[in-house]
Amino acid sequence: MKRRSFLYTIGAIGSIYPIKELLKLITHAPNSSSFSRLERSETRNYFQFNMYGGPTRWNYDHLLKPFDEDIFYQHPMVGNEFVTSSSGEIQSLAYNIRKYKQVNVPTLWHNHIPTTSNDQVKMTNLLDNCLMVRGIHHGGLTGHPMVCSKLIAPSLGGMSINGVLADRSQKPFKSISIGNTPLNRAYKSHHSSATNINSDHVNYLHYLLDPLSGDGKKGLPSTKEIESAIDEALDNLKTSNNSLSNDLHSARRFFRQSIDGLLADYDLLLKKYKDLISRALKTRIEGVTSNKLVPKLHAGKIENVDQVYGAYKLIDKYLLDDDLRTILDDVEIETMAQEFALTEYVLINGLSSSIVVSCKNEIGNILKNIISKRAYSEESLKSADGKFRTNIVAASFDSHATGSYINLLTTSQYYLSLASCLNELISRLKETKIGNISLFDETLIHISSEFDRIPDDLLCGSAHNEQAHSSTFYSGAIKGPQVVGNIFTSLNSSNKKWGTIGNSAPIKSFNNQRLNIGHLSSSIAAVLRINPLIKRANPFLELKNEQVHLTVDKAQNIEGAYEDFINS
Repeated sequence: MKRRSFLYTIGAIGSIYPIKELLKLITHAPNSSSFSRLERSETRNYFQFNMYGGPTRWNYDHLLKPFDEDIFYQHPMVGNEFVTSSSGEIQSLAYNIRKYKQVNVPTLWHNHIPTTSNDQVKMTNLLDNCLMVRGIHHGGLTGHPMVCSKLIAPSLGGMSINGVLADRSQKPFKSISIGNTPLNRAYKSHHSSATNINSDHVNYLHYLLDPLSGDGKKGLPSTKEIESAIDEALDNLKTSNNSLSNDLHSARRFFRQSIDGLLADYDLLLKKYKDLISRALKTRIEGVTSNKLVPKLHAGKIENVDQVYGAYKLIDKYLLDDDLRTILDDVEIETMAQEFALTEYVLINGLSSSIVVSCKNEIGNILKNIISKRAYSEESLKSADGKFRTNIVAASFDSHATGSYINLLTTSQYYLSLASCLNELISRLKETKIGNISLFDETLIHISSEFDRIPDDLLCGSAHNEQAHSSTFYSGAIKGPQVVGNIFTSLNSSNKKWGTIGNSAPIKSFNNQRLNIGHLSSSIAAVLRINPLIKRANPFLELKNEQVHLTVDKAQNIEGAYEDFINS
């Protein structure tokens, strides 16, 4: 590598990585595997876990009948349990709920999730510090990129939440962003840079801590080239200053050894989360995978395949295995273990105040490696030739062509895995003390996606619903469960059997306004102890004695349809 290229590389690295701060932390740490940088800040920590693509969340955290007095009309695709015959043949979906501390939650919450002690705990444990927001509309914005960007930067092109936190942060990494979606690219601050990690990196912490590594992509040097250039430069110093050359060689060896110690700790975290996810994917879910699921088959040629088999659809195939549960036998979740391992490491070691996690590509997958041994094409079912083949595919968050039965199977197992990781992360944050409070008290976890969905009457997929955004928050500052945000509930809407699907409705105690992303952003800002990014958008949350409280009435279902509201 030419001298000029070497200088350019080192200059570029220096502008991206806080080398000086990292070296200070490593050299002053009591041991090589700790930063010991944990202290209370003027702002709370913020971790957004974003499922870019907008998966259905009716069976998880988008509560459609949170209180007994709420009117609820079920669309046949909006279910959280299978209704089967005595032989296991699938008949339909049911929407079943159970009460937890005066709030009705989908039955998924009453299942057990694995823990690191090889034991299990009820998923409802998470609800004790949980606040769910529903009925948020996007004000005319459509599509994934624009809607997703507003979840971190509510005024398009304006400051982002993580950018504001970065400008006020005294931590080595002002902001960390994992993924490659519009959410990651919406970062904006006055004077701080974000450290971006692409999801396909083998080891996130190695990439974060080692400024001397490179992937050789887009014309940038590889790690080997960088090492060679540094060796050459240090060797050249020997002729003019042998002592300095030796000192720098020693410093680099110390830096490498220190990183190796840190990475060893991280490897244990990564193994922990991988194990949790693996066990969660094999956990039977009551009403979903607890009993055999036999497809309801029809003989002969079928003209309208979606009318008959739409619920079994995945992309362009119909999965009709003898027991639908077998399609999940070998499934995996791509990057969740790395994301939670890095988040735990960064928060507990005080390396950053904000972490935003999104998908590795434009639109993410719920589960990959779904294997169906009896996957039929539309043409095969129409001609009744009985031909099928093994199909290996992934289920997308953006479930336009995912049938209701396949969707319930995949999302339920995914959300149980997510809950297992959340429970572990929250447990570690609770154990970590900052003075007389826990790190969980000083952290806001935000589970989000662009929107929920509009179900299809043929049960063969769902469309975007920009009138039905939902967000869920976890923090030691929240005493839960709490639910906020009104939604419309109607048996029929424009001749579609939509039922209750979460469309935004006005809140009487909020000047009869419907919640929008500006209100959501201002509420997040209030909890994080920063100024609102949109001043005219009032928050629906506030802090009193460092505890989160609603400024509006609790959630209600409002009789009527969204179309009636806009046409009135």
